[in-house]
Amino acid sequence: MTADPPRRWDDDSAGEDAEVHRARELARLEQWMAEQKLRPLADALTAAGLIREPGECWAGPLVLPAWWDEVGEPPGACPWCQRPVPAAPCPECRAGRAAGIDPPALWDWWAALPPAGRRLHIAASYSTDPWSGRHCVIRIEWTDTGPDGEIRTTHPLYYGCAPAGIFWGARRRA
Repeated sequence: MTADPPRRWDDDSAGEDAEVHRARELARLEQWMAEQKLRPLADALTAAGLIREPGECWAGPLVLPAWWDEVGEPPGACPWCQRPVPAAPCPECRAGRAAGIDPPALWDWWAALPPAGRRLHIAASYSTDPWSGRHCVIRIEWTDTGPDGEIRTTHPLYYGCAPAGIFWGARRRA
């Protein structure tokens, strides 16, 4: 018996196992660096009494794709699905709203959002940026304190809220 860690697969070489181990160690180091960046914030929140006990958590900023701010609002976009279309609102959205899939309160809330807010919710709900048509994933920075005061940060998916009657929801149902 040796003190070497167990092999991942029988046919892996020692070099392949070392690379996997190195990648895991680098990922742990990156996580530790992110936690250390948040330590002053967590200490300040604890000192101010905002974090009263272990296990509390808070949401941080949204993590958007690197190209997100480079895409401008298209001219003549549908006010509901945000796609650049010749007629606004587009026929698919009009048909979806007429079908009565969503409650009127959701449409009122949706109409009150600025175009950038509708874009964000559509991208988060359907993994597609309506302005550029590119696939995208929206995440949120989520931080919590463990029972021992340890700070952990994760980036789970951010789920938007968009009416199912807009083009994107109708396309998914079809």
